[in-house]
Amino acid sequence: MVALYVSATTEVRLLLQQSMERMTNSKACFVALVLVAIVGCNKKARDKEQPVEPETSHAKRGADDASPRAAEVVEASTLYRVNLIATAPAAVVPFFLNVPKPEGKGVAEIRVGEESLTVPVTWQGTNAFALDFEILQARMEVSVVEGGLEGRWIQDSGSWGVSELAVKGEVVEDQESWRLFPSGAPPTQSAKTSGNWRIEMPDSGLAQLSVTIEGESAHGFLLFATGNRISLAGRVEATKLELAGFDSTSAYLLTAEMDSASELTKGQWLAGSSLAWQETFVGTPKPDFEITSGPTLNVPKSRVQIKGVNLKEYLGKPTIIELAGSWCITCRYAAPFLREIYAEFHPQGLEMLTLAYEFTDDEAYNNAQALKFKEQYSVDWEVAAVHGAPESFDEIMPKGFTGIDISGLPISIFIDREGRVTYFHAGFPASKDSEEYRSLAVEYRNEVRQLLGLTP
Repeated sequence: MVALYVSATTEVRLLLQQSMERMTNSKACFVALVLVAIVGCNKKARDKEQPVEPETSHAKRGADDASPRAAEVVEASTLYRVNLIATAPAAVVPFFLNVPKPEGKGVAEIRVGEESLTVPVTWQGTNAFALDFEILQARMEVSVVEGGLEGRWIQDSGSWGVSELAVKGEVVEDQESWRLFPSGAPPTQSAKTSGNWRIEMPDSGLAQLSVTIEGESAHGFLLFATGNRISLAGRVEATKLELAGFDSTSAYLLTAEMDSASELTKGQWLAGSSLAWQETFVGTPKPDFEITSGPTLNVPKSRVQIKGVNLKEYLGKPTIIELAGSWCITCRYAAPFLREIYAEFHPQGLEMLTLAYEFTDDEAYNNAQALKFKEQYSVDWEVAAVHGAPESFDEIMPKGFTGIDISGLPISIFIDREGRVTYFHAGFPASKDSEEYRSLAVEYRNEVRQLLGLTP
């Protein structure tokens, strides 16, 4: 039986209220965590695996622009600070958006801190465009107005309904993180430093907040024990911290007061497509704190059992089973790396299988999303949809593990020729340039070689 460490008294979220009415309190908590992870999975993936990089220069409005609502792009692209605006709860989540001019390349860039994703842009004339996150079932529709943007962001998360947030943006000069939360004069630049906090949340549990700070600009991540890693950026001042994130599936907002000892108090965490997930927290500065994340095996070398999935054709074959979902940003960030592993070791006997957890009972929808995932990311191995709504989570997830949480996807499970688990890993680094990515790449290859019985 899969166990998730959540409180049986978790407040039923407004977004989930209808689906909770038929369940016990403990079951409602379980499903709430599942649904929040569906709209809050980590972390930044590109909408295309080899996207055209957007131009780096920024557009300025022409001084002789005759139309008050036109914003002709006279350089390669225009850089905006965009706010996603929620009304219930009242909150604003900012991010940077770099949009090419109508005659330019059709790829825009969304950036928070040092991480970014690219998405196709479709211009409708010269003063309106749309960003289409097709596989994520999300879309941003905006009009170009004098000095900025206005419009809406819509996400249709399958059977969970439609979420919509207002969009309002203004032209900015650069992507320094403090500009996400402008308050008064620009900060005085100072030497680069860092902060690391041990965070306690009542529902999501233990987390690690780690940021790099230069002046008042800050960027880093929030890492949960599930393996879910969320990139954040914003502003850190003497008495407060404001960080935001946006991965085109979910928006994130972390705020807190900070005392002279760097203790975080009155912390608030909002997440989800409509920011319906809300928690309070406190944070203790601990420079050496590192969270241990991901699930564990109940029994070493246990055999994997997955209801509704036929693993017979993989018996006797060294196989990596990947638990993923088309809605999961991090899963798509892992796709190109797994392609490399498959191309390198498949000729030597390695098999792969991706199980797509869409968490609906609509088999046609689930199959279509799995196919989109396979085609968009050029996956050469089987991608099989796993059918079942969140209420059946504990039935459709693999048995023999403790602490599986879909916000930690993707999860890679290595299985030897005898059908036994030899290794697994939850989550995936967001940047190929990070030390975490390089270390994980070496670890994966070493584990695959052992799985195949190859000489290291």
